[in-house]
Amino acid sequence: MEQTNLLSIVISSVIPLVIGLIYYNKYLFGKAWMNSLGITEEDLEKSSKLLILDLSIIMSFQLSIFLLNFNISEGQEDEFDNFAHGAWHEFFVSFVVGMQFYLLADYLNLKRLKT
Repeated sequence: MEQTNLLSIVISSVIPLVIGLIYYNKYLFGKAWMNSLGITEEDLEKSSKLLILDLSIIMSFQLSIFLLNFNISEGQEDEFDNFAHGAWHEFFVSFVVGMQFYLLADYLNLKRLKT
């Protein structure tokens, strides 16, 4: 990785937290969110806020690093510019990014993965 702008990574990691803070605020959409999930403010008090915040920060940081490094210019890989290689990258990106959002949504909705 060449010269990485750490400030851009930090800012892009904080943006989802700020948007979530505004969106899930009880004065905007927080009450509708709680009603749709069938949870109360007491349920929110019981949840592990530190775990949710830590996971949110870590996953936002990972997504920022991933998206920064995954930006590839056209023709950069020469012999690998084909459909199969592009399909592999699409699967990989969908899996990595999708799992981040899935896990974060589970914790924000106060649900746990079922085994």
